[in-house]
This record gives sequence, structure tokens and C-alpha cells, in this order.
Amino acid sequence: MNNDKIAAVCGDCAEALGTNSDCGVCVEWLVKAGAAEVDAERANSVLDQASEWMKSHVGVGPEHFFKQVGLLYEMLRDAITGKYSVPWTTVAVLVATLAYVISPFDLIPDFIPLIGWGDDAAVVVMAARVIQSDLQAYAFWRGLDLTEYGFEAVAGES
Repeated sequence: MNNDKIAAVCGDCAEALGTNSDCGVCVEWLVKAGAAEVDAERANSVLDQASEWMKSHVGVGPEHFFKQVGLLYEMLRDAITGKYSVPWTTVAVLVATLAYVISPFDLIPDFIPLIGWGDDAAVVVMAARVIQSDLQAYAFWRGLDLTEYGFEAVAGES
């Protein structure tokens, strides 16, 4: 019997594990699987690139989106420098999210008016939900209110 074609099935959505972007269990599984591919070198590289990207994009897009990206950047920076401790899977989520946002190759190019930042914003919100408890703890540690960053759903859940 050839088991190469058999995929694990998600207990929540009953689809192949990791294939349903609307299922929290599938998304969490994908994030954790991707964490194995992130190392310290990649994390530092994305951190440097994100810093440059943010400097060059000040005032270019929606303010709340840049506040959210900035907060995720600061959380990654504090994790990498050892100022704040989070699980490696959270670091991997932050790296993947920032890498997507700063990449010039998006599903919807950023230069398209109004909708260009939509896919980036969706990735940021999804990441915030995946790392919700760590993001809430980080905001508490920093004395920040997540609703001021547009993370109402994340801030309102425990």
C-alpha cells in the first residue's frame, strides 16, 4: 500500500490538514510546520529588511496598518534581542508575516489604489489571531492597548 498520497485530515473542518485558510486548526498547523524553516539568520534578515521597508513607506498606506506592522516588528525585534521571550513558533509567525508584507511580490500589488494593501492587512490580522495570547502578553508588558493598533478582535478575546 502506498501511503505517500494519504494526507492527515483536520478534525475541525474535515479537509486536508493545512489547506483551509478559514479553519483556525489548519492555519495553526501551517504556522507550526513553517516554524521549522525559520532560523535565526532568516529572522535577523527579515528584521533588517522590515526596518528599511518601514522607513521607506512612512505615510504611503493606511496608518492603522503601519501601526500594526510596526508593533509586530517591535515584538520580533524584542524577541530576537532577548528583551522579551516568546516561543519560537511565534517568532516564525512574525518572520513570515513581515516577510510577506515587505515582499514586492504580493497577491495584490501594493500600488493598486485602495485594495493594494488588502492582502497584506489580511495576513497581519491572521497572524495576530494565530499569536493572540503572545501578542496580548507583549502588549501588556509594553503597557500598550491593542485596540489603538486596530487589533480589536485580538484585544477583546482572552
